[in-house]
Amino acid sequence: MNDYLTVTKKLFINTAKFIILIVAFFIASILSAHAMPSLQLSDGSTTILIVDEGPGDALSGIIGGVGYLGSVGVFNLTVTTGFVTPLIGTSELPMLNLNSVGVSSSGSGGTLTIMFTETGFGSIAAPLFETTVGGTNRGAVSFNTYVDNTNTAFGTGTLIGNLGAASSGAFSGSTSAIFNPSDPFSMTAVATITHGSGKKASSFGLSVNVAPEPISYALFIIGGALLGGRHYLTRKKQKVL
Repeated sequence: MNDYLTVTKKLFINTAKFIILIVAFFIASILSAHAMPSLQLSDGSTTILIVDEGPGDALSGIIGGVGYLGSVGVFNLTVTTGFVTPLIGTSELPMLNLNSVGVSSSGSGGTLTIMFTETGFGSIAAPLFETTVGGTNRGAVSFNTYVDNTNTAFGTGTLIGNLGAASSGAFSGSTSAIFNPSDPFSMTAVATITHGSGKKASSFGLSVNVAPEPISYALFIIGGALLGGRHYLTRKKQKVL
């Protein structure tokens, strides 16, 4: 009887271990397929790192969305969000969206650097990357977007977009770059806000994405024109009859 219980206990333990290994394997597979988008904010002395669904994520429960609400050094209030696949875009047509409001009230001012990144993109549908940004500025702002062939989080291997505004007021801009990265690759958006002394607030919305092949637009336009022309000729023929 004791031998039977011993064998049964060993069998149960081994089965439990096997199930744990299977679960761990599937979890690892899911994590490798869906990398962890990360948000980093720093004023040069204080650095805050937020990982999707990790501690401090203000958008916990929203896969593909990372958020932070709080202070960073002299910036006593920052509201920052980053969005990526599976919430927006895909691996083949990736999109990073970064939004932030930064408020400072320090007598000396300071600089806030915000970085948003994701890994595991590819293969892309087209080698055309577009960067678009807009917002309001009460100091100086600059924006850089990168693609990294090493698939490293916060990698800055190849610059694909550079925009900025040095004077106060509303701003907007866009730029594009042709680049064919290796698979897989990472994408990173970097925003820098510099405020002087006094109470100031700056806000922006930035998007970097892979655009569909230009030939697709051309075919769409040509196809629409042909259909429209055919409809016009058909109606004209009917009127004649």
